[in-house]
Amino acid sequence: MYQCGKCDTKFPTVVSRQHYLVVAEDQMNQVQTDLRDLKKTNQGLEKRIEAMSKQHTDLEKMMTKTKTEADTALLEAKVEALEKHVAYLRKEKGELEEKTTRSR
Repeated sequence: MYQCGKCDTKFPTVVSRQHYLVVAEDQMNQVQTDLRDLKKTNQGLEKRIEAMSKQHTDLEKMMTKTKTEADTALLEAKVEALEKHVAYLRKEKGELEEKTTRSR
């Protein structure tokens, strides 16, 4: 215990400007129990965050894959349309060449 030189009051010793409080044992036990409960809750929340982070990563991968598949399907449809157009143009070219050879 520390005794004040000015007022002769006794206090618990203060180390490096930290303040200590004198509390009842049941209050201290309650605080310790609450602290343990909060640590358990914190661990549970950390596990949930980790699981959600993994799920988020999986969803991002799935979205990327789906977008790639959609883009591929769109490009394949465009290729098919262009191939049909090229076939049509080749047919027209052949008909025009045939008409020009007849007219000569």
